[in-house]
Formats: sequence, C-alpha cells, structure tokens
Amino acid sequence: MVLLTQSCRSGDEVTHGCFCLLRCGFELADLSQALSLDVCIMKLLLLCLLFGAVVALTTAAPAEPEPNNGDDLNVEDPKMQGKQILSSKVAEPESVEAEMSEAENAESAERAKRSVCCRPGSWCTYGGRRYILISSARNWAQANRHCQGLGGTLAVVHNSATNTFLRTVANRKNIWIGFSDAQYNNYWFWANGERTRYTKWCRGQPDNAGGNQNCAYLNYGSNCWYDLICTYRLPYICERK
Repeated sequence: MVLLTQSCRSGDEVTHGCFCLLRCGFELADLSQALSLDVCIMKLLLLCLLFGAVVALTTAAPAEPEPNNGDDLNVEDPKMQGKQILSSKVAEPESVEAEMSEAENAESAERAKRSVCCRPGSWCTYGGRRYILISSARNWAQANRHCQGLGGTLAVVHNSATNTFLRTVANRKNIWIGFSDAQYNNYWFWANGERTRYTKWCRGQPDNAGGNQNCAYLNYGSNCWYDLICTYRLPYICERK
C-alpha cells in the first residue's frame, strides 16, 4: 500500500496523476474485494477531478499588473505636479507692434523735452537738423525769408515728437511754422518743398475764417495748429540741415 502511494506521488502533471490513481485504484479493488468495480471507478474519477483542481491552483501563474500609461498619475506627487505645471504654461501672444510704437513715441517726446538747449538766438540740434528760435515777431513771408537767409526755412514738423520739441523751443510763445496754402487754397505745402506726411490741426482747423487764413502757426497752449492770416506778426523757428 505504501509503495502504491509513493508511486502515485511521483507524477508531476495532471494527466499522469490521473492514470496513476486509476492504476492504484484497480490494484486496491483487487486487494480489498469489498467494493464493486463501478463504485470504485466513480470514486476514482472524483479523486482525479479533485487532484487536477489542486494541481491547477498550485501551478497557476500570478496575474501580471496592467501597464500604467500615465493616465492615473498621482497629482499629489510633487515631482509630477511640477511637470504638469510646467507643461501647462503656454505663452500668450502679445501685440508687440503697438507697444513698440507707443514706446518709441514716448522716448522721442522725452528727448524733445530734454532738448531745452535752444535759447533765443542760438542754434541747437535735434533729429539731425538744427533749429533756432527768433523771438522778434514778423509776418509769415518775412519770417520765411529770414530763415532762408540763415540757410534754411521755417520749421517743418515731421512727426509728433518734432511737434513737441518745437513747442518746447517756442518758450511759451505761439510761433509760425513753415506750413501754408497761400499759393493754392486748401493745398498745404511745407516751406522746404517736402510732402505733407504729418499734420496736427486743432479741432475744427483749418477753417479759413474770412477766406484769407492761409498760414499755420503752432499754438503753445493746445500744442496743435491753427490757420491764421499770413500778415499777422508772430515769433518763429527756423530749421536747417
């Protein structure tokens, strides 16, 4: 009996174990002669099934964990949280051209304010040109002829920064500038022949009141231009290269 049991234990696989049990069972039935063949076969089949189930449970491989694709990241992890914060930063577009234009105008205006070197009767340089304030009042034509005699013309306003600069040089006076439509009404030209690219008329100007206001002057108080009768006498600023 002991030898039979040991021989049955020597099987490693389920199939071999079942055949071994069947063989052992038949030998046991011949020895005991107490049980019928049918009952023994049924019991042996049951034992075979139980043995197979035990072997299957003991030899089954442990289930492998499913791969983590990163969908269930722990947000509380400081390292991962830092990565998520860095990846979530997106640069916002900015309107650079408008800001640069405003910055350049502000810088030009600031330079104009600092250029207070132009004392009456003395030349000073701004934007590659030279300017001089003439405090004695003349009409527009006389003032322009005087500037021509100095090698230039009445001042030309090229942009808003130049306008601010001329207002600073004007020393709290209204001054003639080299802008006129005396030759062709409503066609304004600069005294040096340059094309009109920039204007800064005051509100409602030019209005040509009385039909004979054909020359422009820079109003110090409002920092903009009015048209006026050309025979009116005002201080002026000359410009030359």
